[in-house]
Amino acid sequence: MSRTFLFILAVVFLLAGCSSSNRIATCFYSTAIERTTLPLISFDPVNFVADGKPRLDVLFQIPFKNLKFQKAGNAFVATYSVTVRVLTSDEKQIAIQEWSKTVSVKDYERTVSNESEATLRVFVLPPEKYTLAVTILDEHSQQQQEERKEVNVHPAVGQFEASDIVLLQKITEDQGIKTITPMFPSDIGKFRSFSTFMEVYDSLGIDTLYVSTRIVPFHIDYDRRHQSSPYSYKSFFNPKYLFTPRYDQGFVRPDTIAALGGPNIPLQDLFLPKLDNEFARSDTIVITVGSPTQLFNSFIVPPPGRYQLLTEVVKKKEGKTDTLHIGRVLTVHSEYFPDVVDSDDLIGPLQYITERDEYDSLRAPANKEERARRLEQFWNTKLDPARRQEFYGRVRQANEYFTGIVDGWRTPMGMTYIVAGPPAELECQPGISETWYYGYQQSYVVFIFQTGPGAQNDGHPFYMLTGYPAENVWSNFVDKWRR
Repeated sequence: MSRTFLFILAVVFLLAGCSSSNRIATCFYSTAIERTTLPLISFDPVNFVADGKPRLDVLFQIPFKNLKFQKAGNAFVATYSVTVRVLTSDEKQIAIQEWSKTVSVKDYERTVSNESEATLRVFVLPPEKYTLAVTILDEHSQQQQEERKEVNVHPAVGQFEASDIVLLQKITEDQGIKTITPMFPSDIGKFRSFSTFMEVYDSLGIDTLYVSTRIVPFHIDYDRRHQSSPYSYKSFFNPKYLFTPRYDQGFVRPDTIAALGGPNIPLQDLFLPKLDNEFARSDTIVITVGSPTQLFNSFIVPPPGRYQLLTEVVKKKEGKTDTLHIGRVLTVHSEYFPDVVDSDDLIGPLQYITERDEYDSLRAPANKEERARRLEQFWNTKLDPARRQEFYGRVRQANEYFTGIVDGWRTPMGMTYIVAGPPAELECQPGISETWYYGYQQSYVVFIFQTGPGAQNDGHPFYMLTGYPAENVWSNFVDKWRR
């Protein structure tokens, strides 16, 4: 990357019990709960080329709320250490970096917030597929956690290459020197706009580049309930409530999801971007001067959802054309994620415990204040107002435990957790299936989740709800939330 650019790791702000006796302690549910009690660290690796060699830039981030602060004089202090190991496919370590940091803040509110510490580390590695094993240790609590992520270091060969795309919070310029502030991907929802940065390399020199960048949504449409989706549960029995897990001999085919009155659509097709449905597009022509050529772009942040950022770079020279395609996935959460405080976010999870006309009435007003008024009235007249805090507490926990390709409350496990609560017992085959047991009329009912065949693309396992209890059992869970 050019020396004229300076990375500033800006402090990032995000607005933002359960227990069970496990039959097998390696269930995804148990692991998800355990992870939320540890000093979780996130990291975003990006490929570049420097001096003709591949370079991996890794941005690390840890929210203050995941650290244990102690009072020290007039401040609150937390200390943590990080170890990053680069492992080959046979677990051989070829690189390691270690560092420690001490965070000092004056206000207690900051210690429990999503304000974050960010660190950038650089690795020069031969082209290959690696595993980044990142271990973080909280010095005060002595809690330790390891996160792993597979990364591909791209070869710096060929006459026409490009880096990965970096998300930027802002770009400033002073006396001809640009300063770029990286944005962590999970933070994109708290901003109104964002920028992108990438480099294009060409050993023979380029005269002109034609650059086209698009933001396209995936096939998940939360507001169209009749679309085939593993997150739209409909009963063949015309249920009283809007969303009811369908009862079909206890199981459905794991390779398809049937929508009421609609065709069967292969699950993997649900997670492909809709290339003909663009949220935003930018087309530019760049006259290059030397290599690398640095490309910037700016966009409005799309509404909450899952998108793909696609960039096509075309080089035309002496009658020949070369084309590069670079992309990355964007998951945009609401500004307050994982909290649920906005009136629209408060209404969404109610689809699991409302009748169709009730839910449509809550969403119908164009005025946000009127939607909030109807929501308040609905809780006081139709639902159990004494359990309102418990309901939205479960929504928040579902977001923390089960978020992956979509927000946690929209997933099969999230829906079950919100309506039925934490399971009494668990049984699972890690990475294959998981069964949740609930007490019911002096016996058990079960919900069975199986890993889906669709591509997940973000390292999280994807579980479909494939074993349903009888419809009257589900209605019993829902009725407990009603007056």
